[in-house]
Amino acid sequence: MERKELEQRDDHWFAEQMETYQFGEIPFNSKEFDRVTRQKYEWLHQVNAKAQNFRWVVRNQIMIQRVKNTIEAHPGKRILCIVGADHNYIFQEELMIEPVELLYPLR
Repeated sequence: MERKELEQRDDHWFAEQMETYQFGEIPFNSKEFDRVTRQKYEWLHQVNAKAQNFRWVVRNQIMIQRVKNTIEAHPGKRILCIVGADHNYIFQEELMIEPVELLYPLR
């Protein structure tokens, strides 16, 4: 794909994400937003898997490990974790398997 085509497709994904604002009580904090966002990052993986792994996958692994470290360091405590909306679906998947009560999407 040419650069212009990639930019247009990226703009399309952003527009798709913005269209989910009406779902949930908090804009961009919904399963609908997460579904579109996952699709966006799957597309980016197809465009350049190596860059996507380095820029997205590894970055999220580091961020999630920091949350897990915090959970371990503060057992039984409430922890508020705030991340950019694009990270929500990954955090939910990874933290659901931890022995914590995960409140997502926010209500």
